[in-house]
Amino acid sequence: MFCGKCGKNVEDNTKFCPSCGNPLGDSSNLSTTNNNIVKLVIRRPKKFFGCAVSYKLFLDQQLVASISNGEELTFDVTPGEHGLICDVWSGTDAQKIVIAPGTKRVVYEIKIKIGLIKNKFEFVEVEKE
Repeated sequence: MFCGKCGKNVEDNTKFCPSCGNPLGDSSNLSTTNNNIVKLVIRRPKKFFGCAVSYKLFLDQQLVASISNGEELTFDVTPGEHGLICDVWSGTDAQKIVIAPGTKRVVYEIKIKIGLIKNKFEFVEVEKE
């Protein structure tokens, strides 16, 4: 579950957010949280380079999925600042994204810059509703 105030991931039976102190778990807070859910879409465009390798995706320092070539994944998050990490054998890169309140859906694509020793990843916003 995520805190409706700061967006941090918290354990299900927690009464207060350890990050901001927001009360959690009562029915009024849950209905407010559901109204603030944003669909975060992560796309990995289909490319020839590295097509057989899956990338590990971390959202707010938690492993959430592996994404394959040409795949698109959707996650429910709250508005606020989130950390995205892409991890593959040739490198790991982290990036902060900020989702504004009132956003319903935001799409990021994973871009890769190929280097001699290490590849660099970045998440580029391509759509926002």
